[in-house]
This record gives sequence, C-alpha cells and structure tokens, in this order.
Amino acid sequence: MQPAAPAYYDIIIKNAVVIDGTGRKRFISDIGILNERIAFIGDLKQAKAVLEFRCEGKLIASPGFVDMHSHSDLMIFSDDPTSHVNRGDLPKIKQGVTLQVVGQDGLSLAPVRPVARVDLATKMSGLCGVIDDPWDWEQVSDYLAKAEGRLAVNMAFLVGHCTVREYVMGPTDREANIRDRLQMGEVVKRAMREGAFGFSTGLIYEPAMFADFKELDHLARIVAQHNGFFVAHIRNETDRVIEALNEFLTVGKTTGVHLHVSHFKIAGDNNFSKIDELVKTFTEYKSAGNAITFDQYPYIAGSTYLHAIMPPWSRADDVDKTIINLQVDMVRERMAVDIFNEDESEWDNFYKMSGGFAGIQIAAVRPDSPNQDLIGKRLSQVAQEKGFDLSTEEGRKQMLFWTFDLLAEERLGVSMISYNQSEENVRRIMQLPGYTVSTDGLVSGKPHPRVYGTYPRVLGLYTRQHGLHTLEDVIHHMTLLPAEILGVDKDRGSIDVGKFADIVLFDPPTVIDRATFEDSIQYPTGIEAVIVNGQLCYDNREGLDM
Repeated sequence: MQPAAPAYYDIIIKNAVVIDGTGRKRFISDIGILNERIAFIGDLKQAKAVLEFRCEGKLIASPGFVDMHSHSDLMIFSDDPTSHVNRGDLPKIKQGVTLQVVGQDGLSLAPVRPVARVDLATKMSGLCGVIDDPWDWEQVSDYLAKAEGRLAVNMAFLVGHCTVREYVMGPTDREANIRDRLQMGEVVKRAMREGAFGFSTGLIYEPAMFADFKELDHLARIVAQHNGFFVAHIRNETDRVIEALNEFLTVGKTTGVHLHVSHFKIAGDNNFSKIDELVKTFTEYKSAGNAITFDQYPYIAGSTYLHAIMPPWSRADDVDKTIINLQVDMVRERMAVDIFNEDESEWDNFYKMSGGFAGIQIAAVRPDSPNQDLIGKRLSQVAQEKGFDLSTEEGRKQMLFWTFDLLAEERLGVSMISYNQSEENVRRIMQLPGYTVSTDGLVSGKPHPRVYGTYPRVLGLYTRQHGLHTLEDVIHHMTLLPAEILGVDKDRGSIDVGKFADIVLFDPPTVIDRATFEDSIQYPTGIEAVIVNGQLCYDNREGLDM
C-alpha cells in the first residue's frame, strides 16, 4: 500500500494511460513526482504542482527507455549549439531514452594510460567522434567523474576488452599469457569497483579479436564474481556466425556469467538462410535456464568505423603503423587479396557482407577535414565520380586503394554505414525472448538514422503498424527488462512509487521515426515529454529541451 498522497508536487501527470513497464495491462491514473521520485500513483484531483501535464486519457506514460548499446561515450563532452543538452544525449532524450549503456564493443574510453591517450583517441575517432579538448582521464573513476556534470541522460558504463587488453599488453596480436590474463583481470576488478556495470568485448575489433578462449573465460569469471554481465560483439556475424555464437555461449556455460549479445543479427545475404539455426542455438541455451539476453537496432544496416574493412592482421598495431599499412604498396596488395576473396571468411569482411562498394556509405569524417562533401555518399557513387569502373578488377582495386588513401588522410577518423541485413531476419530476431532495444548509434557527421529514430520506430512501425508486439510487451523490453539486466530495477525501469521518475509521455497513434538514411538528422514525432530523475528534460508542447 502506498502512503497518503502529498498535497504538493514538482510535477503531476494527469489522466495518463499508464503502461508501467512490468508487462501488466495499462490503466488510467495520475502520477505525482516529488524530489526526483514517483511519490504517488492515483487520483490527484485535489493536489497542486509546479508543472502539470494533462494527458486527457490519450497520452501513454511509460518508464523511460533504456538504450542498451550506446556510443555517446565521447559526445557527452561536446556541446550542441542548438541546445543546453550535449550532443551525445540530445538525440536520445528526444526519442524517450533516459538511460544509456556506454563502453560497448570492447571499446570503452577508460582505462587508458596517459602515454596512450592520443593513440586511443585517434583509433576510436571513427566510432566515438572527436572533441576539441584532449582526453584527461586515466581510470574508470576519472572518466565517470568528468562525465557526471555533463549528463542529461542516466549512464551505465561497461569496461571494454579492447581497452583493457591494450592497457596491459599494448596494441599487439599475440596471445595473452598467464601473467597478462591476471593483470587484465585486476584491471577489470578495479573497473567494476569504480562503477562499471559489466564488461564488453568486441571480437571483430583490435586487439580483442586476438583473444583466445582462455582469456575470455578468465575475464568472464571476474565479471560474474562482481555480479556484472558480459556483453559481446561476437567474433563473427557473417559466414561463421553460428560458430561465433557457440563460442560465446561456451563462455557462459563454463563461468555462469550473464551473457548479452550486442546487436544480434546475421549479416551478408549469403548467410541470411542461417536464421533458423541461429534462433535454435540461442533459444536452446536460454531454455536450459542460462542467463542470456540481447539487444537489437530495428534497421537492415549497421554502422562502425570504416577501417573495419581492413583484414585483422593489417590493424594489429598502433595507429601510426596501421596508417603505414594503408600506404605501402605491398601491404595494400595483400589487403586487396583478402578483401576481394569471396570464399568463406574467418573474419567479418565488410566489403563482402555489404555486397561491395554499393553497400558502404560514408557517415562521417573528421570535423576539420576538407572531405566533408563525401559524407552521405556510397562508395560506389564515389567510384563513379572518380571514373573507377567497378565492373572490372582494376576498377575495384582503384576504389579500394582510394578508400585506403582516405583512411590514411583522415587518420582513421571515418565512420561508415554498412547495408548488410534482411528485414525478415530483423523481425524474426525482434520476437525472441530476451530482446532489448539499442541505438548503437555513432553521433558524428550524417549518422545512421538509428541515432534519432530507434525507439519511435519500434513503437510506430513494428508495434503499431506490423503488430509484432503489444505496447505492454515491447515497453517491458525497453524498460524493466534492461533495468533488471543492469541490476537497477529496484530504482528504475517501471512506474512505481518510490522509484526515480524517469518517464516518457508519447502519443500512440502518431509516434514514429522520421530519420532516414538519406536524411538522418530528424527527430521523431509523437514523443511529447521526457522526464529524467524527476526533472523535465524535453517538452514537445513548447518545442523545448531543458
């Protein structure tokens, strides 16, 4: 039983259709917010507040959405000239996100040794963007302290495998020995003590891609001991996706750690038919009582840094040596052989999975680059403009070498969109147990539309129009389920008295994404207000973000 209703509130939401995040049936109610938290749910006709929202029995009040895979790590330190909210948080707030999970794909921004800051910042610029100020943190606690005063959206941090491995071993492709594993374990322990919610790996990214099972097993055990969860961009999402998933599941079987698959998918049209086996492998593991969840973005294209097109061996070292590889003729020729090889691949070959240059689009370059005109162009369009005939082997090689030159000129600071998935498989995966939602969005340049449209797209396109979920069900997957994974469900993830007031008001008949691959910087419609920790952060009635 909740306490008696106070007479005064900071915010009252009146006559809302409440979908509380638990999966229970919706109901009509008022919600009173006081001192950051939900103070009362029920009849508040006699109460007063500083601010009132009148929902007229039409707007839905939902818990704030949780972005389970965010790349806003660095852009929270970049100001948006149109808003008081930073560039990393603004597109999230306007689609209803009130909590985002950073440090993904093994590529967290901490810990980092001072001597390696410039190299790490350069290597990750195509993923996280570029800020004006130099990085000045070392440990996870330093990064979190610097971030705290900048945040408009709650943030959960994962410590990244690539970052930890490089912190201990440097940029190398060698196998970790016992001493290396123990040292990495100590770094992970410290990160967990300093506030990390879990551990992420990106087994297609250097240097985590060079980790063997012993390394994964050792680090997973430490994460489990600290009640964290283990997030993975699995080693292969294309030709060997089943083998890669099984590798990750084996980590869970041997350690008992909660597994979470990042952006669960199958990429490359030659692999789409593997969906039945992928679903069977995943559901059998989960049905056996093992802890496993996943996130997904609702689009048929992905996005990452452009130098992921390079074979693993060619990006095993530091930035300067990687850039040299892009410029040395003999190395370029060897890379071309690997990239154009149509045989089954042990590594995720982005050229192959994207169907060639036509399936790769430039999303961002460095902010001070003279190549801004390339943003938004497919590489096939660039080839046409350059006069490279992609129907010939020589023309394809010319285009690839031009791409190498661009990466060298931009010092790897280029991001791409890769068109590599099927709509049928996106819908199939979306309906699996353990589903959560993510943007996985890179904020710079002309980004993937998921940065601006993910949650309204799930609500409007896949729920309202296609009927893949009920609103009660999909909101549970966007709110309480991810809060449970993070271990914050006592305070967040549902509309309940005593919990932090992270609330979204949206209009169910009109909520929809507007961002497209051609014009991605467009905010959605139907998100009417967003409240974070009891503070109004976005109010569409006035077109304001606070």
